[in-house]
Amino acid sequence: IKAIALDLGWVVIKENDFSLSETAQILENKFGKINNNDDFYNWATKETNLSKEEIKNIVEEIIENIYELREVDIFEHLPKIKLAIASNHLSAMNKWLDKAKIKDNFDCILISADIGLEKPNKEFYERLILELKEKPEDILFIDDNAENIEGAKQVGLSVLHYDRSKSLTNEILNYLK
Repeated sequence: IKAIALDLGWVVIKENDFSLSETAQILENKFGKINNNDDFYNWATKETNLSKEEIKNIVEEIIENIYELREVDIFEHLPKIKLAIASNHLSAMNKWLDKAKIKDNFDCILISADIGLEKPNKEFYERLILELKEKPEDILFIDDNAENIEGAKQVGLSVLHYDRSKSLTNEILNYLK
């Protein structure tokens, strides 16, 4: 394995118990379900009767407050190989990655809203392979969603179906043994 591609939601990050307003809950429930920025904001403006700017602010506030790293020291324990994020999410996640000061740990960040592709579409994984410049079998793709794991297998990626109840660091290190 020469590279590891990690999903964000429920793999690298988890949600904490931050209390959301009713509007924020409606918006947050669509995270990962509408993965195109324009589609999401068009849906959200109709759903909430708020302006796109107001919704963007709420989305940024949600992301800033509900997400936290699952394992804060994970990068200290992983081998020094290429790392990538492969996530179905809105572009607003980039700000969170900056704020969490973890962006520098990744050689490649693929967020569906940024690239116009989403998992489990074959093209998403092909783009990941292209960005990492490694053979598919040399890339370990880690996700908690079985459908995404299946999509990754279809293009020849090595896969680890992550069980959220386990330590991500340990799961990766055990796989690499």
